[in-house]
Amino acid sequence: MMHRQPGQRRTGRVTMLSALSETMLEDPAFYIGWGGLIIGTIFGFIVYRTNFCAMGSISDINAFGDWRRFRSWLMAGAVAMLGVAWLEAAGYADMSMAMYTAPNFTWGANIVGGLVFGIGMVLGGGCVSKNLVRTGGGDLRSLFVIVVIGVSAFMTIGGLFGPFRVAAFGPLMTDLSAAGMADQRLGTILAGLTGMAPATAGWVALAVVAGGILLYCLKDRGFRTSPSHLIAGIGIGLCVTAGWLLMALTFDEFADNPTLISLTFARPTGDSLDFLMRY
Repeated sequence: MMHRQPGQRRTGRVTMLSALSETMLEDPAFYIGWGGLIIGTIFGFIVYRTNFCAMGSISDINAFGDWRRFRSWLMAGAVAMLGVAWLEAAGYADMSMAMYTAPNFTWGANIVGGLVFGIGMVLGGGCVSKNLVRTGGGDLRSLFVIVVIGVSAFMTIGGLFGPFRVAAFGPLMTDLSAAGMADQRLGTILAGLTGMAPATAGWVALAVVAGGILLYCLKDRGFRTSPSHLIAGIGIGLCVTAGWLLMALTFDEFADNPTLISLTFARPTGDSLDFLMRY
């Protein structure tokens, strides 16, 4: 019996994926729409059943000293990191095409935006994903929050707040390409600072960050023995990975607005409102 070598198996997988990508590119709107619906439904179900929420995790810590939901939130990030690293290593996705890896590191906007988002999350009773799930359950307050988020997103991207955003945060940006760094991924930055090979630096950064997060999460016995928190962390992380894979398979660099992205909520909420008004 002949056995296929690892390189042959990888080549076969990439060839199959290329064929699948060509099929999906014939009608990307169909596959992105239905694929997004499936992934979004699974994501929403997990959020609803496990009460997965960033703000809720902080509330648990303050009110009960319970860190399990916070660990679940961190685990979702670690699983997503590992999943995306596997997609790129296997040749399924090129993360250099994602807007998040651009060499322009907008640290000022990240800090201020994070603070504003955190304040809004508290006032709105949860993060955007949590309010979306509540809206699906008939919560009118969450529906109002979602509408405000969508309008505010469009106002900030290119509306009334757009010029202010550019003027205020344009100077608060670091161009990493000036230091010879192609993007803002931790592996690239580590390679630029240490002279390490970029590929090696990427795996080192992944091992330290994702590995450290997983060790922190799993060292707690209460978290390890809580199925709902484990399911939330692993499930949400896999949904994020699935989103990247879906968009990678339907990615067309010759499209009017080529993008590689996964689960995100602010801009799509605004897009949904725009669609409802213009359909």
